[in-house]
Amino acid sequence: MLARSPDSLTLLGLVNQLNANVATRSDEALTTLTSDEYRTDSITGVYSQFLHRTPASSELTPLLTAMQSGTTDQQVVATVLSGNEYYNLAQSVPEPAVVLFGFLPMLLAIRRR
Repeated sequence: MLARSPDSLTLLGLVNQLNANVATRSDEALTTLTSDEYRTDSITGVYSQFLHRTPASSELTPLLTAMQSGTTDQQVVATVLSGNEYYNLAQSVPEPAVVLFGFLPMLLAIRRR
């Protein structure tokens, strides 16, 4: 879930809490999924996947604050995908259907030969 392995002290604390029944695995997963580290990794991953860059701090901070207030990962994705930058990037990538139909007459002509 995080972009790193746990350090030995954190891992020992987690195992001790689980063994002592102080916390459940669900509790620990929720703690990780609601941490600023996870949220920052998530936002950075969305920017990397869809915009092919890392977010500037002026972009990261408002999204991190929104996630701290209940915004979901999916809503962050929707925010990035609805922005002008993604729209402009998407214009430079041909639609699969356009590529297929653009080559379809050529493929049919070759097949008829």
